[in-house]
Amino acid sequence: MRAVVFREFGSDELVGVADVPTPEPGEQEVRIRVAAATVNRTDINARAGLYGLPIPDSPGYGLGMDVSGEIDAIGAGVDRLSVGDRVVGFCMAPQQRGGQAAFVVLPVEAVAPAPRGTDLVQAATLPLNGLTSLQVLAAVQPASGGTVVVTGAAGGLGMMVVQLAHNAGHRVVAWVRSKDDAAFLTSLGADQVVTEVGELTERSADAVIDTAMLGQETVRLIRDGGAFITVRGIEPELERGIRQVTVWVQNDEEQLAELVSAVESGAVTLPGVTTMPLEEVASAHRVFEAGGVRDRLVLIP
Repeated sequence: MRAVVFREFGSDELVGVADVPTPEPGEQEVRIRVAAATVNRTDINARAGLYGLPIPDSPGYGLGMDVSGEIDAIGAGVDRLSVGDRVVGFCMAPQQRGGQAAFVVLPVEAVAPAPRGTDLVQAATLPLNGLTSLQVLAAVQPASGGTVVVTGAAGGLGMMVVQLAHNAGHRVVAWVRSKDDAAFLTSLGADQVVTEVGELTERSADAVIDTAMLGQETVRLIRDGGAFITVRGIEPELERGIRQVTVWVQNDEEQLAELVSAVESGAVTLPGVTTMPLEEVASAHRVFEAGGVRDRLVLIP
């Protein structure tokens, strides 16, 4: 089958598509015929060698933590999913074979029925950012009724955090590069949209969720004993009892089902998408790294 791979760490020129063996599902696993796989920051970081992984051997590392498609084979012991089911899945790439391929095999607990009424291409944007957002928000105290500042709020992860924080009952401050995003973010549940730290009161937030890696300049906004939350591993200097929480996303079967239900009910709006053929993965990396694109980039095998 055709799959995205890279065999060296470095620039986007090192990622491409190759023929690799088609995987077979084992016990409690399903094989998905991939309809779409989203390009994420994690793909860029993995290719650049930022995760401390060993040099890949043949056939190289795969990419793609988000996937949607139809189940075309099931392993022994699978009873809640069937061949032909439309599903979304979460892939632990690049440590395991990623979703940017013609087929991917996943453990059944990493797969959920795709949201009803949602196109499979758009559904592929849900798993990674949705799971990350729920796990980030679990670190916010209080769990409801607090004030949460979300940096990079117009990005794929940021817009998901905004919605889920709003749904949890928080007051949400969306920090973006341009006020052009204000109407969009307000429609998702943001209570305030800002473009610079001077627009906010110091020590007014229970938590900063720093998806944009602004780091130190956000700390003044956090109340004593509040939380600085990141998914990128940066470490600003903290004081006044402020906690740092670094979230490394993990699969969670119950959370994935919760996210699907939120999309079906209209509580979560998925982003727009721009599709590209699987073979154009290097170009997709360049577009992603250039920034400024609200749509999610989705590869089609």
